[in-house]
Amino acid sequence: MRTLKIVVPVLAFWLTACSASSSNSMEHVGSQPHPTENAPAMESTSSKDMSPSATAALARVAKKGMAYADFRSEAIALGWTPAVDPMCKANVAGADHVALCAGDASLMSCRACDEIPELSAYSGDARSLSIFRNGSGLRLEVTGLGELKDWNVSGEDSGLQVLDWEVIQEK
Repeated sequence: MRTLKIVVPVLAFWLTACSASSSNSMEHVGSQPHPTENAPAMESTSSKDMSPSATAALARVAKKGMAYADFRSEAIALGWTPAVDPMCKANVAGADHVALCAGDASLMSCRACDEIPELSAYSGDARSLSIFRNGSGLRLEVTGLGELKDWNVSGEDSGLQVLDWEVIQEK
């Protein structure tokens, strides 16, 4: 029991230190930061440099746990546009997506990038990453959890919910 009393505070300190060091050159507005591989270079900025109306309007309507379809509709209504990721098919269906989809193009992993243009990645643990941009040089990254087949299902019946989102000032 004594070991647990020492380990827990040390672990908490270590996690806090790691979190602080991982938010190096990006300004995150919204929820928790999610580093992404192959992301374009970002420049550090203060929240006063960001379009307050873009982030404030989104913060009023975007809630963790809401249906992805509802979040998507709100974001598009606020001027955010889907950002197409040329690596989406490889990120969703795998490096061998051409052969996989030639065998069965009806698989959701083969259709997803065409149906959801903002989709960037989808993992085996049902987490998705979608990216939007606006005309003010802001990037909106949305982390979802659930079935991609429900990307356009609104309300409580949706099997794809928003886990988190963030707004980043792009360089």
